[in-house]
Amino acid sequence: MLGTIALFLSFILLLLLHGIDCDYLLDIEL
Repeated sequence: MLGTIALFLSFILLLLLHGIDCDYLLDIEL
């Protein structure tokens, strides 16, 4: 159970970091 929660939280963190990176790159292009 805890392992599943840990994987879920890790997946969310990866999505957030990926989103931040994309926004950062878009800001540079603009």
